[in-house]
Amino acid sequence: MAPETQVDVLVIGAGPAGLMCALALSRAGIHTRVVDKLPERIKHGRADGLHVRTLEILQTYGLAERIIPLGHRLYTSVTYSTDNPSGKLARVGNKASTMVMGGRYPFGIMVNQAIVEGVFREAMCDVGRQHGEMAYEYPSSSSPRQVRVEQGVSPIWMNYEDDYVNVQLRDSTGNLEVVRAKYVVGCDGAHSWVRSQLGYTMEGDHSNAVWGVIDTVPTTDFPDIRNHAWINAGQRKCQIIPRENGLVRFYVQLLEADTGGERFDRSKITARDIEEIAQQIFKPYRLEFPQRPQWWTVYVVGQRLATKYSASRRVFLVGDACHTHSPHAGQGMNAAIGDSHNLAWQLVHALRGWAKPHLLDMLRLLKAFAGFIARDSGTGIRYSATMKQGVAFQSLAPRIIIGQRVPPQVILRMADSRPFEIHDVLPSDSRFKLLIFGGDMSHNRQAIIELGRSLTCHEFGIGKMHDLFGVVYIAKLGKNCATMLDVPASLVWHWSCAFVDAINARDGGGQAYQSYGISNDGCVVLVRPDGYVGTILPLDGEKLGSNRNITCYSFVTLTTTHSASMPRSASLSRAGSVRSVDAPGLSRDEYYYFSDGNVVLLVANVLFRLHSSLLSRECEMFKNMFSRPTRLAPSMSLDGSPEMTKKGKEGSCDENPIVVPQLQPQPFRNFLLAIYGRPGDQEFRSLFKDAIELDNFQAITTFIKIIDIVDLAHRFIAPDIETWALSQLKDHARLIETINAYQISSKSYGRLLNYAKRVEDEELVLWTRHWTRSYYAGAIETSSIASSAFGPNQKMRERLVREYKLATAARSIDTPIFGYLFCFLLSLGHEFWDKQSCLTREDRITLLGAQVRLTPLPQSIPLKWIDVGSSGQPGLRTTLRLCSECHFTRVWRSTFGGTYQAMLWSNAPLGGAFALSILPNRRQKFANETRILVPKSCTKNCREVCLNYIDKNLDTVFHRLTEFCKKVE
Repeated sequence: MAPETQVDVLVIGAGPAGLMCALALSRAGIHTRVVDKLPERIKHGRADGLHVRTLEILQTYGLAERIIPLGHRLYTSVTYSTDNPSGKLARVGNKASTMVMGGRYPFGIMVNQAIVEGVFREAMCDVGRQHGEMAYEYPSSSSPRQVRVEQGVSPIWMNYEDDYVNVQLRDSTGNLEVVRAKYVVGCDGAHSWVRSQLGYTMEGDHSNAVWGVIDTVPTTDFPDIRNHAWINAGQRKCQIIPRENGLVRFYVQLLEADTGGERFDRSKITARDIEEIAQQIFKPYRLEFPQRPQWWTVYVVGQRLATKYSASRRVFLVGDACHTHSPHAGQGMNAAIGDSHNLAWQLVHALRGWAKPHLLDMLRLLKAFAGFIARDSGTGIRYSATMKQGVAFQSLAPRIIIGQRVPPQVILRMADSRPFEIHDVLPSDSRFKLLIFGGDMSHNRQAIIELGRSLTCHEFGIGKMHDLFGVVYIAKLGKNCATMLDVPASLVWHWSCAFVDAINARDGGGQAYQSYGISNDGCVVLVRPDGYVGTILPLDGEKLGSNRNITCYSFVTLTTTHSASMPRSASLSRAGSVRSVDAPGLSRDEYYYFSDGNVVLLVANVLFRLHSSLLSRECEMFKNMFSRPTRLAPSMSLDGSPEMTKKGKEGSCDENPIVVPQLQPQPFRNFLLAIYGRPGDQEFRSLFKDAIELDNFQAITTFIKIIDIVDLAHRFIAPDIETWALSQLKDHARLIETINAYQISSKSYGRLLNYAKRVEDEELVLWTRHWTRSYYAGAIETSSIASSAFGPNQKMRERLVREYKLATAARSIDTPIFGYLFCFLLSLGHEFWDKQSCLTREDRITLLGAQVRLTPLPQSIPLKWIDVGSSGQPGLRTTLRLCSECHFTRVWRSTFGGTYQAMLWSNAPLGGAFALSILPNRRQKFANETRILVPKSCTKNCREVCLNYIDKNLDTVFHRLTEFCKKVE
């Protein structure tokens, strides 16, 4: 029988993800083992660079300063193309590399993956050694452990119980061993054994683009061989990455082949083939390869995601085991390191009993809904703060964004005036950090003393205060210079924990308060162990006490002796009832909490009880989202609550919901409207009519809803809904372009633009940018003006426009007349604007951007006829006679009935101008609804009578208005 050993965490795979995880756990004193099936570590190839955010993460472990000298610094990215007048390859672009945007370091590092792994391995063996001088000293309740990678050890089988995961290992000599681990982390790459044992698959597509990669030392006269360069030579493309020791990595596009779903046959490609194609791409520059390549490979571009990322809060997938990226995008190693960095501190807190088990759901949720953002070097990654309390005090430090990492800033240590980067006071030691910005000491002294007293008297029930929190005090330099005597001893236990916002003559610093937008009132910034901001609070110690359990975004709370577990609430007797559940700050949605639903989702602070069958049928994201039942033994009930063993399946009740991060309730409600309405159902069509059938207010609200639907359909992988919503979006876009879109905020435009960029819809990108420019140019003046795609008489409209242009050119038109024209011009509709027969786009923007006040129309222009309808009905002033029972008459009454009447007479300040602006829309609505049907019951040709009536009177009004304009001198 194979021997059995126990361990806290078993890491399977010794790539960047596995080594990062093992290092972080070993630094925290967690008993960890790392096994790798390869007989020896890799020496060359694979990943080639570290982004700025990754360097920032590594430096919190003291590793970036060791890696940077070993690689090549990348500052600039250049572009070469043959698409120029000469037709020859020439430089066409030069910009800062995307790897260096917005970070502490002004460069990215191009370095072999093997070198990075070597630094990790050395650090794991020398855990007791201090890597670089730390900005401050803090006590630790645990000693670091030394960890060595066990090469040539392969997992054979795996099963998991409530408290342990059992994995059988076999070493290179054939010896077997069973390891009982509390947690298993699968870091074993794209062909993950751990993932296959869990039964999870990778979903995604490969493209037809095939690339060759080669690491070599070239001889060339290409001037940018030591810069990151993109070369576009017609059908062929190439990317070069300068590396350490004179190496250059070439990514060469080989061909575009339809593989028919089969794997590409790499055996047909040789290193020499890659070199020859690279030489063709670089012509007329000379490019030679005098040495044999150090490493080369061929790959097919693709991106794939695992269906799930964890099992029973015991087994986790990180790195390429759960998401693979195109190699030339430079995301793989960076994303893997970020995964493990985030997971490690959560495992530490769970193992030490500092956090509830649902903390371990964070990794799955963050990957599924947020992902890794590579376009801005990772510095823009943001985790949503969804609890209202968590963002209530964002204004205290507006440029320290909750959910993002703390922006770089140099501060001076108070005791010796030595400058430190603020990231150096946020080391990765599994602690939360309290950054206390004391502000003006002359006013805040008492508040700071009370804050220190509040922290001192807290009873967390999970260990000493300094085990869980690192406290750093940052004073503001003013007339009364802060000294160590001004800082309460309860806040700063050691002289190295106090800093000041001052300037060092050599290394800079200063203006931290100004850079972060912090006033003299100061604030407290709580930073998670992974370096991301959890919340911002005032210096008021009492308020800090009431918010002490909000340590990061909404679904991560600390276990404290004062925080009660969420009790099971009574079930609802009917769908849609609104009741406050016992969990603080949570409520049930009014419309989408169904009594017969079988899955509970938490969006911000609102609970939705839905039907998993509908979600799974429409959305790929939800198909494998619902984890199997989790039963925890009493010893694993980290919050000490016996209810933990009864909660059962995640999402089965209010106490154990599935948390959907980075989302607000109203956009989710709009998305559920598409789920429960079903795009083809009559009920759904009644809610989302054709754009032309909607009045201005309905068009605006519908447009906003569709933006939410198409964005979330793409996010949750609901292709049918996304396709339908996108077509509706474009249908409404033509109408929205000319109506009052004041209520469509810049946030809605921003969401739509981000969506258009993600799906690479160039047409939608251009439309959205146009709308955005119009929005910020003040294109819409009043919420009362609408338009449609219909105008009564083209010639009359054109005449009106000509009169306007002549009058404005002669400066002979006054504000009231301009207001009338402005209103009519809006009613011309997009068909007229597209023709541009009279007005240019500049004229149109001038009109829309003008600030005018609309006044009632002249009395000489009769408007009584505008209250259209059939005779004999109260309140209708026309003598129009129609068939009493025909279908046309019923449509006429509904079109110009109650809703129209309410709109007509609820806008008295605008008078007839508003009436004329909405009438064409109603006229078109009536025409559309009566176009097909020709009822036998109609004996008076009612449809033509109605349409001619409106057109004739509109022509008369336009004619009289034009004549009136001519008289204005």
